[in-house]
Amino acid sequence: MGNEEYLLERMPWPLIREIIDSGMDTVIICTTSVEQHGYHLSKLSDTLIGQAVGLLVAKKLGNALLAPVIRPDLSQHHIPKAGSLTLRP
Repeated sequence: MGNEEYLLERMPWPLIREIIDSGMDTVIICTTSVEQHGYHLSKLSDTLIGQAVGLLVAKKLGNALLAPVIRPDLSQHHIPKAGSLTLRP
């Protein structure tokens, strides 16, 4: 399977049903942040890394899909940098 075949968020629901019915029984859920990483990297850095690791895990397991990455930050110390997101503790 290629990467697209593991990404739950890019599949129509009938395909997901077919995959589940064929025996796939695991969903990988990655959590990441939206925060600064210096002047040279985008706010998407953690998400891209999390998704890449999640794909590796899904492929290694062989019977797993990757859910959309969720980003529940607790990054109050990054808030002075524009675009960072955080939840309140």
